Amino acid sequence: MKYIVVTGGVISGLGKGITASSIGLLLKNLGLRVTAIKIDPYFNVDAGLMSPYEHGEVYVLEDGTETDLDLGNYERFLGIKLTKNHSITSGRIFWEVINAERGGRYLGKTVQIMPHVTDHIKGSIKNTALIDVGNGTPDVCIIEVGGTVGDMEGAHFTESIRQLMYEDPKSWCSVHVSLLVDIGGECKTKPTQNSIRELRKVGITPDFIVCRSKSEPSRQELDKIGLMCQVSVDNIIKAVNVESIYKVPEKFYEQKIHDKIISKLGMFPELLRKEDVPETIQSIFNVPPQFTTSVNIGIVGKYTTQVDSYLSVIRAIDHASFSVGVRANPIWIEASLDTKELMIKLNCCDAVIIPGGFGIRGTQDMIEIAEWTLRNKVPTLGICLGFQIMSIVMARFMTPTVISEEFMVNRDPSLPLLFTKGDMKVGSHKISDQDFVGNWRQDKEDVTERFRHRYHIVNNADKIVYNKVSNAFISQHPLWFGVQFHPEFNSAWGAPSPYFVELLKIAKK
Repeated sequence: MKYIVVTGGVISGLGKGITASSIGLLLKNLGLRVTAIKIDPYFNVDAGLMSPYEHGEVYVLEDGTETDLDLGNYERFLGIKLTKNHSITSGRIFWEVINAERGGRYLGKTVQIMPHVTDHIKGSIKNTALIDVGNGTPDVCIIEVGGTVGDMEGAHFTESIRQLMYEDPKSWCSVHVSLLVDIGGECKTKPTQNSIRELRKVGITPDFIVCRSKSEPSRQELDKIGLMCQVSVDNIIKAVNVESIYKVPEKFYEQKIHDKIISKLGMFPELLRKEDVPETIQSIFNVPPQFTTSVNIGIVGKYTTQVDSYLSVIRAIDHASFSVGVRANPIWIEASLDTKELMIKLNCCDAVIIPGGFGIRGTQDMIEIAEWTLRNKVPTLGICLGFQIMSIVMARFMTPTVISEEFMVNRDPSLPLLFTKGDMKVGSHKISDQDFVGNWRQDKEDVTERFRHRYHIVNNADKIVYNKVSNAFISQHPLWFGVQFHPEFNSAWGAPSPYFVELLKIAKK
């Protein structure tokens, strides 16, 4: 087993996840079986209860784990299916260590960060790296360490990785992502130098530096980084801002980072499997330079000020747009805008998506928007909360006061409920008729999709909504449908979600 650890410095949010995913894709292109682990230093056990404003999207794995959005990047780029074990947080590690201590596992010893926590982390990494993620036992495991090097809360993870690299140096490779600060068109290298210094303080010397920058760094600037950080200039990878994340693997490919990494790890192309391996990365990410047609897709949400809250929706739109051959321009519509501003934005949309969310805020506006798209025959897709919004719109043709328990501040027993609170349904499940509303669905049997919702439709209410009302009121609509599950989590490059594809096909017309 070979390991590639990806760390970050200067600031967070530099794109370590895209860097890790792109490197993984290039190695997969050589015939290697690649897996990925995300390490997060926060003390939350998982991301399930974290605010979208602070954390962004909660990505759901097939086994129901609510996790960081970077695991979605790994699955989409690498075509793999990850598990709960592939998300390692401080909260999870300390929870497991404390439970072990309470169970007498440490036989009365004083439990400490070293060796008990670090040994537990090392064991978790080694065991997780061997899990089959869909293509056999992995050859390479890419480990992304969240946060910024030098952060106090991540010290136990960097120490664990240092120990692993010391124990088996030939199996490890370190990639450090750092920011070159652009001032007056000049790339300043001092923050990167300081970042590498922090990394070396914890005992890790990077083999490669990925330099994020707005403009192309000069040879002189790269030479300075190489000299001050003791990294060969050939191993300094330029990561200049690009218009699309799908260009990143191509830019890395041009700089031969994959060849350099396998050389560092002692792996050689002639030893790799060659069956069904594309010749170049362009065969995987052949992004059209431009489209002849464009459409505006309104995204009506509750967290639109933090667009990472809907990252998988954006990716699913991208996948579908390349499949359909149309440029999709997202128009962000905050559900709590005043009516005039809402209508200005809605009138610019060729189609509308109402994505998932929790809570009462903005739901009345969403109901009104769904009614508007129904009346004006605007193609509409509702996801999770959006599905429940559209179901309420349909049901109100029969029962005008019907509501969801989630949308009520105080329970009014006189109001009939369409959705009530129940157990959390999360992870991959087989879809059924009650998971749809509207005039279109995927024409397949035994299809599984990923769910994440707590409020469920009441018994037999679906019969009214789906069998009677929908046929009467939306048969003439070009496309108006909702799904209780999250199809965006199963969308991938070359295999777009059929629900997004259908929406863009109708919008294109």
